[in-house]
Amino acid sequence: NLLACETTLAVCDKSLLASSEGLIVAKIDADQNYVACETGDISCDRSMLTPAQKARVRVLDRDRNLLECQTGHYSCNMSSLTPAQAKSAIAASSLRNLLACKTGDPMCNAAQLSPSETKQVAADQSQINALACEAYDPTCDRSQLTPQEAKQISPNPPAGLE
Repeated sequence: NLLACETTLAVCDKSLLASSEGLIVAKIDADQNYVACETGDISCDRSMLTPAQKARVRVLDRDRNLLECQTGHYSCNMSSLTPAQAKSAIAASSLRNLLACKTGDPMCNAAQLSPSETKQVAADQSQINALACEAYDPTCDRSQLTPQEAKQISPNPPAGLE
């Protein structure tokens, strides 16, 4: 039974353990709970933590929230960030949006772009289209080519690329 309690707590019958074995299993329970709290797992029982562990978990919670805010995770709590962290998270969100717009990602919100970013995205999209046309990629939109690009890129692919 001790082996079951050490490895598979769900099938453990703690009433069958000797007191020394019970201490071993209680330590395993506490360690597993601490790991759950460190990783933000829902099974975390903070009442089982020591004061030092609670302090460490609070730091990890703040760090995890900052990361969630910086990466656009739905569970981000902006109100718990410092002003500098909130500014950093907003900047990361703006950069994610700019990259989404540059790459044609559907998550792009063009309304959030600055005028210079809008110009930059248009230039990048134009370049992507020109490259697609040069490669005879089906995403090519010849109507979007500049007159100079249209002259340089033959509308008909070379033999073998048809």
